[in-house]
This record gives sequence, structure tokens and C-alpha cells, in this order.
Amino acid sequence: MKVTKDDKVKIGCLAIIFIVMAFAFTQCMRSGKNETKEPAATQTVSTSQSEKEQKALEIIKENFDDECKIEFNPEYKAFMITPKDDDFSKDILNLINNPDDPQLRENWNSLVASFEYASKNLPNVVGNGYSLVLVNPENSENQLLTVSDGEVIYNFIDEQ
Repeated sequence: MKVTKDDKVKIGCLAIIFIVMAFAFTQCMRSGKNETKEPAATQTVSTSQSEKEQKALEIIKENFDDECKIEFNPEYKAFMITPKDDDFSKDILNLINNPDDPQLRENWNSLVASFEYASKNLPNVVGNGYSLVLVNPENSENQLLTVSDGEVIYNFIDEQ
């Protein structure tokens, strides 16, 4: 069985989900230990918001390997994911040009579902209000998909 770029993207998205969940679990366990050992008046926040954002950025970068350019936009609280792998970019561009192709649409729907699930778990790491944004590889001004707190905010396929 040949592993396609779509399969790698799906695996990457699932890996993000599991890592975010593991990180959140670890953070919960640590905070639970701190609450029992320290009086409330002496507790300090051990991780700043920017450190949490940086950690989430690192996790996302690790999982997309070299297939995507990943950046964090603090103004919009968005993790910008731009495909740079030729095959992945080609698949995205094929979908843009052929939105009615059933196989491309099925792959896209799987990617959307992965983004929804990962986005739903992102608040466990950085808090609410953060987005995962898939950027058009041909035009960085255009978003193809925006998902925040598990909800699809924008899906270019709905405009077709």
C-alpha cells in the first residue's frame, strides 16, 4: 500500500491532536500537583501565554515536518499553515480548480475534520479563541480553511 501525501497530512493532523491532548494532560497533572503542595497565595503561573503559544507552534511545526510553513500571528491568535510541499500544494490547487471532484472533496472533508478536532483540543494548550488557518499556497492573502475552537469559521469549498 502506497502512502500518499494526503495520508501523511491526515497522519500529521492526528499526531497534532494526540500531542495536544498529551500536552494538556501533562499540564493538568502538573497544575494538580502544584495545587496540593502550595498554598493558594504563593502559587505562580509557571507558563506565560506566549510560552504556551510558542509550545503549540513547535508541536504543529514538528507534525507537519517540511510539508508546510507554520507561523503564529499573535494579532489574530492564528496558527497559519501554508502548504509548501509540491504534492500537497498540487492537491490543494487541484481542489481549488476542480471543487466537484469526488475524491478531492473526500480528502478535503477529511482534512477539515482533522482541523476541527485539533482546533477543539487547542484550547487545552493555549486557551480559547485561537484558530488554525490553512493558507492558499498560491496566494498567501487567501485563506482556504479557518477553524477556531472546533468550529469551521471559513471553508472555501462552501463558496464554490
